[in-house]
Amino acid sequence: MTIREYAKKVGFNIVGKLTRHSEKEYETDWTTGEKYNTNTRFYLDEARNEYYITKRNVCIVTMNGEVI
Repeated sequence: MTIREYAKKVGFNIVGKLTRHSEKEYETDWTTGEKYNTNTRFYLDEARNEYYITKRNVCIVTMNGEVI
């Protein structure tokens, strides 16, 4: 399911176009002590709402902090 399909299904209005962003985060595997990169990709619309998509789910985080 695409972001736009999910937003329409839950009745959320996407403002403008979506732009792709990524965050570089590093996590530590505490069993081995190794650090690994967990690139998080997300999309922003023009109202600064965040959209996260995985193979199975879509998550919308509004600029007010609400999770849909």
